[in-house]
Parts: sequence; structure tokens; C-alpha cells
Amino acid sequence: MKRSSRRKLFFPIAAVALLILIGAIKLYTNRSSYVLPYYARFTPDVDDHWTALGGTWEIADGSMRNDSNDRGAKLLTGLPNWKDYVVEADFQLLGEGSVGVLARVAEAEVGENSFKGYYAGIRRDDNSLALGAFDFAYHEAAKVILPEPVRLFHWYHVKLTVEGCKITATASSAGMREIKTAPLSDPECFRSGRVGLRSNGTGGVWRNVTVSPINSAAVSANGQLQDPSLTRAAILSRPQVVPKKNPALPIQSIVSLLYLAPLGSPVASIRGSVVLIRPAVYVQDATGGVEVLPDSAATLKIGDEVEVTGEVDLEKSSPVIRKARFHLLREGVPVPATAIMANQVAQGTYDGRVVQVEGYLRAISVGNDGALTMDLDAGTQSFQAIFPPGRSRSHVQNLAPESRLRLRGVSVVDPRFKKTTDPFVILVPSAEDVDLIAGPPWWRPSTLILAGLVLLGL
Repeated sequence: MKRSSRRKLFFPIAAVALLILIGAIKLYTNRSSYVLPYYARFTPDVDDHWTALGGTWEIADGSMRNDSNDRGAKLLTGLPNWKDYVVEADFQLLGEGSVGVLARVAEAEVGENSFKGYYAGIRRDDNSLALGAFDFAYHEAAKVILPEPVRLFHWYHVKLTVEGCKITATASSAGMREIKTAPLSDPECFRSGRVGLRSNGTGGVWRNVTVSPINSAAVSANGQLQDPSLTRAAILSRPQVVPKKNPALPIQSIVSLLYLAPLGSPVASIRGSVVLIRPAVYVQDATGGVEVLPDSAATLKIGDEVEVTGEVDLEKSSPVIRKARFHLLREGVPVPATAIMANQVAQGTYDGRVVQVEGYLRAISVGNDGALTMDLDAGTQSFQAIFPPGRSRSHVQNLAPESRLRLRGVSVVDPRFKKTTDPFVILVPSAEDVDLIAGPPWWRPSTLILAGLVLLGL
């Protein structure tokens, strides 16, 4: 009899659980951040649902920036079941390469062509608006030459429309008429997918990103272009052009700066790749890394190969180049991190260089400026990791203590960043440079207390 009553109770309980599950899924997918029309506000701790695959993405002044020359860097949001819509955005190119938007993205992975979906963007090398499809390989469907050469640090507005199997793209900018590609008609088209931002071989800045259903009145509601010459942020981001001169000083390696005469402020020239921009600029060559203090505002991206000339300050434990003038040699890919142990970093030989270390998370704290600091240790060696304000806090502050992490960043021994007696600190460019290797062990105190309460309740 008891067994029969248990069977009768099972089905009502299962039905209630199923209804609760369906309701939770519906509530999740109908959140304000996933309901069309969607408008990206790009404010810290609000746009947490953006997923980065490559690049160095940060929120700044209501815009999303990628300050890296990664090939095929992507930032995705939305739901896989979005079908017919218009995705549009204003964006700037920060260098040679291409910048644009994505639609109907699926099966996305890290890599230049590692996804399925549609792309529309502005390309610098041939001054064109390009429309294409990705199926783990790029297939260009249409190309339209712009009426004027593509300008860096200039706002362009691109609209990518996906309706059924008809795909079109348009582009415009202040002072330039709108151009439109021929429609792409593919009976075997991708039917649905997420949206995203993409840059290839350069960095970019995006704002006014909107996704609207077809025939929605919200289309172009936030797509008004402004003349970048009238905005303070754009004025500060203009490149500082340094005319190339025949240098009187020979190019020397970064490690040789340690052996300069300590008296006065000797002037030196180096060549290397930019490995960090915030909170300080670091340049690395094959022999080492050095902090660089620009003489004036300069627009740099991680991966840029530059020539730097300035005064070498030897008062600290490591050299610093002050009053530096930059000359961009070419845009390159970011320098790969050197995987080493924390004890090796503590020796100081990797100061100013990109390293990859592992450690166990002990505590997380947030500064007044929004920068996030992690306390970690690896065996007997303790150290800290610092993230710049932006997307970092919201993406990594929920990591549980005792988790095992892998971090990529620039190792620094400068007392400005070392708040404790630890021998070094890792300056992490973005939240995407942290990988969770393993969660905390199940026998941590909080789990044991919870298990004890459950047993007591039983």
C-alpha cells in the first residue's frame, strides 16, 4: 500500500518540477538583456553576458574597445534562437585590418575563422565594405569600394540585415553617402544564431550596438553618427604622428639598458612589441621588457611593433623610459606568454615580460578606482594579480576561493603596484586572460558546514 501511494506522489512532484524548470528557462531567456530589440549600453557590471573569444576587450566611455591586434577576435552576445533581425553599430578602426559586426553566429571558438555566421565590416587594405559568410573558412559574398579612403579613428556606421536567407549590408559615415552591398541569397543559409563584434589584425572601438527585429521601429533609433572631431574622447584618441628621422642613436636591446651609466638621464632607442597598455605601457623584445612613459598621448594596441626613443631612468630596480616618442613600425600579433613557475618569476629575471603562471586564489578585493586585485599563491610563493577597471571586475569576482587559476600578464616588481611584501605582481590585460583550471575542493569549510546542517536536518 505504501509503495502504491509513493507512486501516486511521484508523478505530481515530477510535473511540478518540470513546470518550475520550464518557467526558469523562459524567465532566463526573456531577461531584458536578451529581449529584442536589444541595445548595448556598455557600462561596467551590466553587459556581463558578452563572451570574448580572443582580443583584449574593455569598456571605456560608453564604448567597447579591443586594444589588441589578434586575428579574428570576437565578442558575442544574444541567444542561439535569434532568427530574423538587424544588427548595426558605429565603430572605429584603430589600424590596418578590418572591423565589423556578426550575425547568426554558431559553434564559435577561438581562432580567425572558427565559427559559423555572417559578417559585415569595413576593410582598410582595399577601402571596402565587405559582406561574407564563415563556415570555419571565409567566403566573401559581396564587396563595395567606399567613395573615400578608409580613415583611422573615424566613426563608421554598418548595418547587417538577416531575413530568411537574404543577407544585406550597408555602411555610412559623416560626410559620406550610404553604400549597400548586393544581397546574398543562399537557400542553405544559417537560420539562427547570436550576434557579435569582430576585428581582424587590428583593434577597434564600438558604440551604439543595437539588434532589432525586422521591420522594427527601433532600427536606427540609436544609430546617429557624430563627427569624431567634436568629441573629447576622439580628440584624445587621435594618433600622435612622429616623423621618422634617421636616428642618431643606434637601436639597442632592452636588457642593455641595465648597463647604461647611472649618472644623468641617458637617451636610448629600442624596438619591441607593446605587451600592455593599462595601467602602464610596457614594451618587450627578445631580451626583456621595460615600462615606457609617453611624452604625449599616443594610440597603441597590444601587438604593435614600435620604435621607442626617450630618457632612461635608472633610479628604480628596473629601467624606465621617460619622455618617450613612439614610431609605429607595423601591426603584429600579441607576444605569446612564457609559461613558467611562480618561483621563477619571483627571481625578477622576467620583470616587464609576458608570462603565464598558475596559482590558487585566496582572496579578491576591489579598489576605489574599480581595479580588481587577486591574492594568490603557488606552493610557498605568494603573489598578486591586478586587473584594470572595465569588464574585469564583473567577470572574475565570482571565482570561488581555493580555485586553481592560470593567468597571463606582465610580471612587474615596481613598488607602485606591489601593495604587499610579495616579490612581484601580475598586471593582467583583461578578464579573458584568466582560465579556471579547477574549482575549490569539496572539503572546504563552507561545504563541510553545509553538509553538517543537511545531516542535522535529516
